[in-house]
Amino acid sequence: MRTAHNESHDVWDSIVIGAGLAGSAAAYHLAQRGRRVLLLEREATIHPKVCGEVIRAEALPYLLAMDVDVAALGAQQLTRARCLAGSARTTLLFPTPAYGLSRVTLDTACSARAMAVGTTLHLGETVHAIAQTDGAYDITTSHDTYRGRSIILATGKHDLRSVQTRATRHSLRGAVGIKWHCQATHAAVAELGNTVWMLAFPGGYAGLCRVGATTVNLCGSVTPAWLARHGRQPHQLRAFLHDTFPIARPLLDGLTSEDTQPLVIAGIPYGFFRPAASLTHDGAYAVGDQVATMPSVVGIGMTVALATGTLAAIDLDATLRGQPRRYEDQLHRLLARARRAALFTHAMMTSAAAPYGVRLCRWLPPLGHGVLHASRVPSAGVVFARQG
Repeated sequence: MRTAHNESHDVWDSIVIGAGLAGSAAAYHLAQRGRRVLLLEREATIHPKVCGEVIRAEALPYLLAMDVDVAALGAQQLTRARCLAGSARTTLLFPTPAYGLSRVTLDTACSARAMAVGTTLHLGETVHAIAQTDGAYDITTSHDTYRGRSIILATGKHDLRSVQTRATRHSLRGAVGIKWHCQATHAAVAELGNTVWMLAFPGGYAGLCRVGATTVNLCGSVTPAWLARHGRQPHQLRAFLHDTFPIARPLLDGLTSEDTQPLVIAGIPYGFFRPAASLTHDGAYAVGDQVATMPSVVGIGMTVALATGTLAAIDLDATLRGQPRRYEDQLHRLLARARRAALFTHAMMTSAAAPYGVRLCRWLPPLGHGVLHASRVPSAGVVFARQG
């Protein structure tokens, strides 16, 4: 993953911190335009993440622009969502099929595409400090110090350790994400089919979908209060779902966790949206969850990551050629409506009003379809057109 010459003495066009979807997309588009890009990832391998792993249709153009074909990677097509809250239930058809795919598989493919066009990737390298001097950035890591004309922050739902990067936090910051990968029986695979199950309850929600032929993602988001009521034991979520949703018991009984404990992330700042003025230096960009942390209930997190990474790279390349920066203005136009729809849906699905909302969607199907439409992130064609 490292080149032979002494990289610490080089000046990179951009140093991207975080090799998830947003960071890999940014690195890919910069390197493709001839920029020298260093991509830093603190983990030693491309690692699992707490994520619902639903790729909405709007994400596909961004992936295809990187020559990533999710069907070839084994993604499972998803055509509808089955929503349950209390005794209420309804089914929403997706206007365009979505896909379920492991983040390890997808992130590996995206980082590989970034390297294929010239990005240098360093795994297992933690950033300790960022300093701006003489119009460039000095990045001190666990291994070395690097200098770049620009930086892209793609560190996910949490800030860099020892480096404050976020401008503010939203009141939903206490959310706790919990995720299992499970192997499913033939009966469970047949029960799930091409459906995403959404189970809502006061204080949280959970979703299930296939991300492989027999692999199922079970992922939930709960409040700290819910977790406290259940002994601060994240693994209790599965037992709670089993007790609360009898209709889902046959499905849950057919799932065997691949790990002894779930993957957990606490303090998720759902609703965070970075103010346009918070990054005052022309060479600094925030992408993915570092610029907008969307509630996971509407499944747009991966689209936001890819869209912002793509948009930042194109804008940064333009600024390096002397053009004015336009990223923040375009970003807020790109995401404002989707963010409002996601926050509304999150508030509804985690409250005692969730059964009423599900019943309304059953009685008035256009209401549910309207939520799906309102939470769309514009396609890649729109992003590229705005950069024209």
